[in-house]
Amino acid sequence: MPGNHHQKRCRKKYNWLNFFIICICLAISAFYELIEWCVAIVSKEAAEHFRHSGLHWDTQSDMAFALLGAIVALVTLKHTHDRQISKFNG
Repeated sequence: MPGNHHQKRCRKKYNWLNFFIICICLAISAFYELIEWCVAIVSKEAAEHFRHSGLHWDTQSDMAFALLGAIVALVTLKHTHDRQISKFNG
């Protein structure tokens, strides 16, 4: 059936879109961590704060929270987004 094929193709595109959204969120988070690291190298005060923040896995936990936030936002806002798109398409 042609309609069924179109639906499968749209679903595949939607899955790729979700993958790219998560990748972009992680890339922004990684870029922020690099900025934070550069500031810690340049500024002694920031370096001391960075070293004594108490969390050894600070960068990894920040990245994990970015990943979790992206996934939760995609899952919880999917229906709202679909409704808005359907209103827009008429």
